Amino acid sequence: ALDCAAVAAIHPHYTASVREFESAGRAVVGSAPVGLDGTSDWIEAIGAACGIERKRVDAAKSLALSPLAGSLAGNGVGSRITLTGYE
Repeated sequence: ALDCAAVAAIHPHYTASVREFESAGRAVVGSAPVGLDGTSDWIEAIGAACGIERKRVDAAKSLALSPLAGSLAGNGVGSRITLTGYE
């Protein structure tokens, strides 16, 4: 598991694992992005943590965000409160 450039910490309770990765010098990026802005920010954070050049980060964002924006536009949530989670 330590043979990586960065770690996507999926669950906030994985603090012991995060400490191990950080002590081994690995970048840790919060994960489980939500929505268009969250996904954009997550791709930016992964790019920064891995030292990926700007044009490749922009290409990844374009590839991921365009279909996501279309999907969200066509499937809006018509409510006052939206709660997301997996537990």
